[in-house]
Amino acid sequence: LSGIELSLHLLKEDEDFQRRLTERHREGMTKIEACSEIIQEICKSVRMTYAEARSSFEQSLMKAQLERVNINELVDRLYTVMEPVKKEVPIKIVVDDNVPKEIITDPSKIFRGAINYLVVACQRTKKGMIALRLFIEKDSDGGKKSIIFVSCEDTAPPVELDMYDHLFKPTTKGISLVPKDETVGTGDQTVDPELCLFSVACEMNIVGGEYGFRPRDEEDKGCEAYDKEIGSVTGSVFWFCVPCTELEDSSPTASDEGDGMNAAVESSISQHDASKFHSLVSGDLAAANFVRKKRALVIEDSNVVRKMLTKILTKLGFDVSQAENGMEGLEKLKSTLFDLTLCDFLMPIMDGLDCVQQYRDWEKYHRPWIKQRIIGISAHATPADIQKGLDVGMNDYKNKPVTIKVLSELIKCEKQVEMSNRLDEIERREALVRDGVSDASNSENNASTGTVDGRPCTCLVIAPKSENEHVKLMQDVIKKAGWQSTTAVTEGEAATWLKMRMWDIVLVDETFAPMIANFREWESKKRQKPQERITLMTETVDATMASQTQPPKNYDALAGKPMCLHALNKLLHRTWFFLCNPPTNSADQGQPRGSSVPGVCSDLSHLSVNQS
Repeated sequence: LSGIELSLHLLKEDEDFQRRLTERHREGMTKIEACSEIIQEICKSVRMTYAEARSSFEQSLMKAQLERVNINELVDRLYTVMEPVKKEVPIKIVVDDNVPKEIITDPSKIFRGAINYLVVACQRTKKGMIALRLFIEKDSDGGKKSIIFVSCEDTAPPVELDMYDHLFKPTTKGISLVPKDETVGTGDQTVDPELCLFSVACEMNIVGGEYGFRPRDEEDKGCEAYDKEIGSVTGSVFWFCVPCTELEDSSPTASDEGDGMNAAVESSISQHDASKFHSLVSGDLAAANFVRKKRALVIEDSNVVRKMLTKILTKLGFDVSQAENGMEGLEKLKSTLFDLTLCDFLMPIMDGLDCVQQYRDWEKYHRPWIKQRIIGISAHATPADIQKGLDVGMNDYKNKPVTIKVLSELIKCEKQVEMSNRLDEIERREALVRDGVSDASNSENNASTGTVDGRPCTCLVIAPKSENEHVKLMQDVIKKAGWQSTTAVTEGEAATWLKMRMWDIVLVDETFAPMIANFREWESKKRQKPQERITLMTETVDATMASQTQPPKNYDALAGKPMCLHALNKLLHRTWFFLCNPPTNSADQGQPRGSSVPGVCSDLSHLSVNQS
C-alpha cells in the first residue's frame, strides 16, 4: 500500500506522464488514489484499535475517533469503492434533506459499516436494486447531539427465519446467509457475508452505536420502483446508527485552523525564516566557491518502498544510499555523514531500533562532534514503539506512507535545515583542509620557520582519539613547517606532557577543556613562569567571541574546530616570527595572558575555519 501511494505521488507530479493520459486513465488513477486513501484510513483505524486492545480491550470499546465528516465526500467514496465490486443490480445512495453537509462522528465506522452492508447486499441480490439511505434523527432533548442512521435496502429473497439468530455473529459452520453456489465476490475473491455483518456489530460496539435487521415493508421507499414493477415488496433492511454532532456552519472553525497552523509550525519553520537562513548560508558558501549535494540514507527492507523513497528524495535533490536491513544501515551510518536518514522499525537481521541504538553508542565515542539526524518510519508502530524509538536515539517519527509532501515538509523544518548547513560547513572545512595540506607541503620557507636559536619549535596537541584523522593532518602541517609535534589523547598524558616542559604552542580540544584549570592550579605552585600560548579549539568559537572580548579563563586564544590547516600554518609562522623577535619593551613583557603574542593569540579566532 505504501508503494502504491508513493508511486501515485510520483506519477501525479510527472508532467510529461500527465500530458499523455487519456480521460479514462485519469479516472482510473483517481479511483486508485481514492481507494488507497480509504484503505490507509481503515488500516490506521485497525492499528489504533489493536494498539489499545493490547493493553485493555474494554478501554478501547469506550473510544471513538471523532472527526469532521463531509457527507458528500462520504457518498463519493462509497460509490468509488463499490464500482469495481461485482454486482448484478444497480446501487443507489440517497441522503435525506435533514442531513447537514458536515457532522462530527467517527468517519471510519460509518464508512466501513456502509461498505459491509453494500457488499452483503450485492452478494444476496440478483434482481431489482440496492438502496443505501442516510438520515438524521434529533436527540430527544433538542440539543445539537443527533443520531445518524444508515439503512441498506435490497430486493433479495427474504432471510430465512432460522438465520435470524446467527446474524451479526461470528461465522457458524454449515450456516450461510448466501448459498455458496450463488456467492458473488470482488474480483476473484469471495467475501463472507456473515463476517461482514459481524464486523458491523464490532464497529458499532466501539462507538456506542446500534445495529439491526428487518424484512422490508411498504414504508421502505428506497426500492419502490422495483416494488411497483413486480407488484409486491420483497427484500431486507440492514441498518445501523451512531451518535453525531451537527455543524451549523460547514466552514473550518478557528480552533481547527489553529490546530492546522500549530501542526505546520511543528513540521517546518516559516518560509520567511527558512529562506533568510538559507540565503545567509548560501552566500557564505558561494564566497568559498563550494557546492555540496545533500545525502540521504533509506534503511528499509521493502524493496518497493525503498525504491519509491529513493526516487522521491532524488527528486528533492538528494544523493541517496540504500540499506535493506539494520546491519547494512549501521555500517553506512558509520562510514558517511548523511543530511537525513529514514529508518524502518521492523526489518530482518537487525531491526531499526537496534540499528539506531548501536549507532548512537558508536557515535558517542567516535563522532561526538555531530549527531546525525535519523527519522523512524513504520506502518505498524504503536505509541509505545514510537517512544522507544525516540528513547534509543531517533530524532522524529513519520507514519508510512511517507509521501512527497511529508518529505518536503521534513527537509524544510528548522532542525533539518540546521543539519544540512552544519554538513555544508564541515565539508567546506574539509575542502579547505585539503587545500591547506597542499599549501603547507608546497611552502618553500617551512624549514626556516621551525627553529629558534638553533632549537626546534615545539607544539603539543591535546585531542581525543575520535579526532585522530584530523590531528594527523595537523601533525603533517606542523612537521612540514619544521616544528616538533607531540599528541596527547588522554587527560593523564596531557598533564604529563604539560608538566614536563614549556611548549611554544599548546592546542587543546574542547573535550579536554576542564583539565587545563587543574594544570593552571599546579603551575601556580610549581612554576615561576606560566605556560603561554594555550589555544582552545572549539566549535562555538563565533558565539564565544561574540559574547566576550577575551579568551576564556586559563586560555590565551580561541580557534575553530576542526582547525583549518590554512590557519594552523599561519599560526605556526607568526608564532615563530614572534619567538625570533621577542618584545624588548618592558610593558610588552608584562602584558597579561591572552595578549602574550601580539598579532597571534589576541586575534587567533580569525584563523578559525569559520572565518578563514
